[in-house]
Amino acid sequence: MNYYIWIIFITSIALAVSLTWHLTKKISYQEGKRDGAEEELKKFIVRYTAFTDETGNVVNKKIRIGYDMQLYYQNFPVGDPTRRIIREEKRLNEDVVNAVIETLKALPQNNITKNFTVDIVTAALSKAVKRR
Repeated sequence: MNYYIWIIFITSIALAVSLTWHLTKKISYQEGKRDGAEEELKKFIVRYTAFTDETGNVVNKKIRIGYDMQLYYQNFPVGDPTRRIIREEKRLNEDVVNAVIETLKALPQNNITKNFTVDIVTAALSKAVKRR
């Protein structure tokens, strides 16, 4: 009888040790996985660069203000930069428009073609300046 109790006792201890060992391995694996993920995330860097972009001609200008974002992994770029535009403006250079108006007013009326007159052109340019 003592023999069977002894076998049951040793078996239960072996089972407990086995379960403890498996749980310890599982916990160790989960901790290693978490630590590895945290360490790997530290290798990623996002860099931001501000920009101002002006396009257009002498009279009209389009100004865009924003920033570029670039993802880096161990100081190597990943993919293409992403451009975010925060503000966009259209500007009319009033000095140039006013100079054109004054030049057109100074021209003699007979040098303008039949389709356009100085008054029509200056009125259109003045309207564009006032609309701004």
